[in-house]
Amino acid sequence: AMVAHMHALMNEAVALGGGEIQPLTDLVMMPLIEPIVGNMEAMKAGAPPPGYYVHELGGAPMGNDENHSVVDAWNRLWRCPNVLVVDGSCWTTSAWQSPTLTMMAITRRACQQALRPENA
Repeated sequence: AMVAHMHALMNEAVALGGGEIQPLTDLVMMPLIEPIVGNMEAMKAGAPPPGYYVHELGGAPMGNDENHSVVDAWNRLWRCPNVLVVDGSCWTTSAWQSPTLTMMAITRRACQQALRPENA
């Protein structure tokens, strides 16, 4: 049901912009690799299994108070400030791929804050 809802919302959003969702194989001609691409999990109608795209995000969002988030602005757990959550779980949303550099930047920022004398 979630996948059907997701597809309906994507179709609606694209249609509102005057567009039309088309299969990748209709947009890019790839005669030599088309049989391989056509059998990929990402090309199937349903949702890929968990872990297929590897970078699942969310679950421990960052926020301004512990009633609406899991970590503070410096990626510290609200009730255990010596624990940093610096993977993609602190994100509430992102682009669809390649979040590695952003994760690295968030990690660096959180670690620099943790090393400040006032946090020791």
